[in-house]
Amino acid sequence: MNNADRLGSNWLKLQLQGDPEQGVNRDAIGARVIITRPDGQKIWREIHGSEAYMTAQPKMVHAGLGKLDRADVVIVWPGGKQQVIKNIEANQIHVIKMSDAANP
Repeated sequence: MNNADRLGSNWLKLQLQGDPEQGVNRDAIGARVIITRPDGQKIWREIHGSEAYMTAQPKMVHAGLGKLDRADVVIVWPGGKQQVIKNIEANQIHVIKMSDAANP
């Protein structure tokens, strides 16, 4: 039995959208995400297409935040562009588009 909902922990989900006009596929495969919690702990994720024969990974980044209700996010898009989002709220799905990213 999964009792995780009883813990009252917070989470963060990010759906990245690449920009084909900038050479990055729409699923943002290859993008790296660094989530920094207010307590300083860092969570690192990378978007993959697949890892083994006949498998597929979810393209959405999902990270647990414990009791914390927000975090800072740095996205390093394929090709090197970086995007920083401060104080992103927990318990929501955030859609982040590469078109909003600044040059490195």
